[in-house]
Amino acid sequence: MYKILLFVCFFSLKTFAQNLSDNFKIDSNSIIKQKLLGEWIKKEIRLKDGSKIFNPTLQNADLRYNFESNDSVRITYESKTFYGKYGVEGAILNINLVKFEVTSLNENELVLQEVNSDNENGLKIIMQPFALQQKAFLPKSYISKGNDTVYF
Repeated sequence: MYKILLFVCFFSLKTFAQNLSDNFKIDSNSIIKQKLLGEWIKKEIRLKDGSKIFNPTLQNADLRYNFESNDSVRITYESKTFYGKYGVEGAILNINLVKFEVTSLNENELVLQEVNSDNENGLKIIMQPFALQQKAFLPKSYISKGNDTVYF
């Protein structure tokens, strides 16, 4: 009798732990998706190991990802726009058929590291929110004795 009761308790506990784990994955995916929403602009691009890329075309290229709540993404590369779908599974971001590991995600920065690269020198893309880039630079100023505004 105790063996059956022990088996039922163990099985129930295992099922509860599995459901809790699955719910946590869903919650973490939705948190990442929520933080991704909006437009992100490439700030820097490097190789996976952190070394610089000495290709001016790639370094100076304009790359933007605009993540929307309906799992669609608008990708703009050098003024050409493409539309696609994205998904999040754990820390992996799937954009169309390209997989990135989200290594950092906060209100100031998104760091994506290419996962499905054939070579070991995949890309690491460091992005910042569009809103952060659009904040205007306001120089400090003061009024001189002659009522002229001086900027420094």
